[in-house]
Amino acid sequence: VLPAASVRDGVSAPDALSLQAHRQAVSQGIREERRQHHNLRAVQLAKNADSMVPTIRPGDIIIVDPTERPPMKPLNKNAIYAVRSQEEGGCAVKRVKEVADYWLLLSDNKEKEPILLRKEREDNPFIGRVIWSWTSWVR
Repeated sequence: VLPAASVRDGVSAPDALSLQAHRQAVSQGIREERRQHHNLRAVQLAKNADSMVPTIRPGDIIIVDPTERPPMKPLNKNAIYAVRSQEEGGCAVKRVKEVADYWLLLSDNKEKEPILLRKEREDNPFIGRVIWSWTSWVR
């Protein structure tokens, strides 16, 4: 039986079935992608949160994806993460490097010192990966 879409579009039956399978796969992928991001969190940084300047400024709004973090996903060496850090008042936004038995929390602000967290002493410090930020240039 020739699918109606293939006759109407001038596509042979095997091509029409491939096209239909492709459309279903794309549709399914879009639904799965939406499903993955239902836990996003919007956070406005404090007015004194200057550790990521110039990349992220004090008072900026960031979107954090809690599914994009170790151990659920591998550490992305270029990513920015929301992390738990007592040195920064409970939580912070930092770049993170894994160095042997430590997490190295790095700021883009060159005036800020790196923070070293020993893996065995700390619970998982990752809250999520920062996937978006917004800056108001009107201050």
